[in-house]
Amino acid sequence: MSLPVSSTRLPSDPPRLALMSAEHALATRIRGGDEAAFEELYLAYYQPLCSFVFMLTARTDLAEELVQDLLCWIWERRAEWSPTDGGMRGYLFRAARNRALNYLKRQHVERRVADTLPAGLAAPGMGRPCSAPDVAAELSDFDDALTHALDELSPRCREACVLHWRHGLTHPEIATAMGVTVKATEALITRGLKSLRITLTAFAGS
Repeated sequence: MSLPVSSTRLPSDPPRLALMSAEHALATRIRGGDEAAFEELYLAYYQPLCSFVFMLTARTDLAEELVQDLLCWIWERRAEWSPTDGGMRGYLFRAARNRALNYLKRQHVERRVADTLPAGLAAPGMGRPCSAPDVAAELSDFDDALTHALDELSPRCREACVLHWRHGLTHPEIATAMGVTVKATEALITRGLKSLRITLTAFAGS
């Protein structure tokens, strides 16, 4: 078994340029109030964004809520929406990531406040762990092994690898989504690849 090897060089090939042009055209149509264009955006990115946010929050319902909120925000502010920095994919994953991290920070603050209050005075729901999501999907043996291997990576390394291999983002797009440099992105993916190769050795030989 071999894992995908990402190149450290990213040539501006015609398919990538065509994608950037299509994204620009789609954003322009959305800014003009084209509902069909927004539906196209929604259908293309809703599930990938939910999958990515679920990785950060471990809650399916929360992931869907945060992504829906993001997409509604884009439509409501469509007139001035211009995802030019890093391209549309990089922008969307960065915005979804920020929403997830902001939610987790608020939850952390609420728990700290609840811990400082006398017993019985905490607001309902504050400081209480969320129930685990009921995940009913059946994974293949490889997906199960790969998921376990990804879980062994550091959080930032896992984010970069998931964005690259599962969602197909380029190094610049990942850099935009995570707020890091392209070189840092390359280092994270290289480190993740080495760790995954070691972790999956046993699976490959079984």
